[in-house]
Amino acid sequence: MEAQTDAPTVVNLVHHSYWNLAGHDAGGIGHHQLTVHANRYLPLDAGGIPTGQLAPVSNTPFDFRPTRPEQVALRDAIAGLTPSPEGAPQGGIDHCLVLDNWQPDGSLHPAVTLIEPVSGRSLEILTDQPGIQIYTANYLDGSLTGKGGTAYRQHGAICLETECFPDAINHAPWHDDWPSGRLDPGETYRHVMVHRFGTGQ
Repeated sequence: MEAQTDAPTVVNLVHHSYWNLAGHDAGGIGHHQLTVHANRYLPLDAGGIPTGQLAPVSNTPFDFRPTRPEQVALRDAIAGLTPSPEGAPQGGIDHCLVLDNWQPDGSLHPAVTLIEPVSGRSLEILTDQPGIQIYTANYLDGSLTGKGGTAYRQHGAICLETECFPDAINHAPWHDDWPSGRLDPGETYRHVMVHRFGTGQ
């Protein structure tokens, strides 16, 4: 994705597809296994906005590191989180994880791998962005229907959104670890992500 501007502005475009590697009508994604190349995440305030901290994922529900001895099932991470600020029960994940080894040079680096263990299907994402928002469809309530009349319910899919850190404009000027989301005239915003799918065969 690319963008240009004729006045200073904030740009942070994301790819918001919902993934369920078992199929759109297979129910929840709790059994999917997620690996994220991130040692830190962005804690949120009561309104769901990053506080400005970069906290370690160790001993939190956000520890999806590939160095863990066992792969993490999403149901365990969801169950370990309190309800959302808006009051949804078992709010689930809606947080930005800080990707390891990011450099502001446009180079691609691994972000996540998602595996559906029954079928063996997998999704790997690489990006040139510093973070990835993990969202486990916390606010789907069955009122939306899709293909074949399937009702889309809470935790029925996952979004994996490579991005600059949310609310960066309010943190980057004072925090060396926060890339700026500002775009000025004459500059080009560029965001690259690669989705690689495996079939398990």
